[in-house]
Amino acid sequence: MQVFNFVRDRIWKKLKGWNEKALSRAGRSVLIKSIAQAIPSFVMGLFLLPSTLCSQIEKMINNFYWGGNAETRKLNWIRWDRLATPKSIGGLGFRSFHNFNKAMLGKQWWWLMSRGDSFMARILKARYYPKCDLGEARKCTSSSFLWKSLYSARDMMNKGSLWKVGDGQRIQI
Repeated sequence: MQVFNFVRDRIWKKLKGWNEKALSRAGRSVLIKSIAQAIPSFVMGLFLLPSTLCSQIEKMINNFYWGGNAETRKLNWIRWDRLATPKSIGGLGFRSFHNFNKAMLGKQWWWLMSRGDSFMARILKARYYPKCDLGEARKCTSSSFLWKSLYSARDMMNKGSLWKVGDGQRIQI
């Protein structure tokens, strides 16, 4: 968790720098969506952030949205889960950081599946699954944090992905 505290600190500095009293809720909403939720995107694409860090970031953003600051906390009229639902369902469209993190890791896992000949995919294959396919890869205790993070999206991707037969060369009978 200490490794990723810089993400929380960067978001906190941005939120603290904006004068929340001079902004309407709509202005705060735009700033949250365009800046505060974009800051951790790169890190979330490579590493699985701890759920406690995601909840801390969500609490900071929720507190900023309702007009609170570090010293005082205002009343939150709607809980974060409701705010983080899509606008079409009645929420404000904020991101759930944990779900977004999983989605970004799933995107990397899909990239490894579809581009198995890339340099990064060949390095990971040589280290973690040299004798099998990516879908059959295992996580071991000596795995790097990068591999453990990518592997966390494996079940989600296997559940929601389809296998295209094509010419049949990769089918093992």
